[in-house]
Amino acid sequence: AALVNSTIFEAAARSAHESNRAFSLARGAHSIPHWEHLPDEEKKILLQSIRRVSEGCSAREMHAAWVHDKLAAGWRLGSRRDVMAREHPSLIDWDMLPPVERDRDQLFVSVTRAVLSSFPLSLRVRHAG
Repeated sequence: AALVNSTIFEAAARSAHESNRAFSLARGAHSIPHWEHLPDEEKKILLQSIRRVSEGCSAREMHAAWVHDKLAAGWRLGSRRDVMAREHPSLIDWDMLPPVERDRDQLFVSVTRAVLSSFPLSLRVRHAG
């Protein structure tokens, strides 16, 4: 089994998160904090998404897993992203997502893949054992 270097995973998570944050800001959404201000729980969920993408998950599959992770962490569907209330409007099936939200998920996957592939394979993967 291959283990991906956690520093590289964090670089990918930070890059993908900040890209999604910029995408959201361009659309007038100001509720997504910088990586440095994210609660550890949210960083953990993002890092799980990075791992899934590194294993070949599509944007659709990553979204389904993200929904599962958020619900398991006590989040619920809400009309807007609200960290204190633990509500998020994207906690729905991929087919129900507005196209712009699908684009945001695809952006996350694309940035993750670009960052991961920018590192030499010898740094990204260590063989266990």
